[in-house]
Amino acid sequence: DPGYRIVKAATEQRIRVIPIPGASALATALSASGLPSDRFVFEGFLPAKSGKRKNRLSELKSDQRIIVFYEAPHRLVSTLDDLSEVMGERSAVIARELTKIHEEFRNGSLIELAEHYRSNPPKGEIVILLHPRGEEESVPEADIESLLRRYLFDEKLSVKDAASRTALQTGRTKSDLYAQALALKADKTR
Repeated sequence: DPGYRIVKAATEQRIRVIPIPGASALATALSASGLPSDRFVFEGFLPAKSGKRKNRLSELKSDQRIIVFYEAPHRLVSTLDDLSEVMGERSAVIARELTKIHEEFRNGSLIELAEHYRSNPPKGEIVILLHPRGEEESVPEADIESLLRRYLFDEKLSVKDAASRTALQTGRTKSDLYAQALALKADKTR
């Protein structure tokens, strides 16, 4: 279905795309997300516990299709954090309250989405549409700094551990990230 190209172009021009009610939230979210609908896999709800969720995500890491999940509002941020940690930095679309008055489609990196919903707790039913990782995809510097800050200051990891985790997620070298983490920590103490 090449219709996604029209939806993508419309959303890039800030034209709101409103889906009509469909047979399922999956089909409704996919039709109005602006993502290609030719190759995707539906995973339903991930496990509620972080450890089991990370294990399941590890099994899906190499899948080259769009991966679609349902999620509960109270678990969205922790799921986005786990997605980012296991899958590396990718883009996603959060579709929420589909075909209802407070319908929302929010595009962004997993880090941006987690930060948004950390300060704006979501309500209602949620669909996560995870982009496949592209070889050419690079992680914006702001996202790398955000990851380092989260690990250093929110999760209180050591500089070494924060750099290692960020390297795993972004593909950057540990040594560069270690130096960046040291600088962030030094700025925080001034």
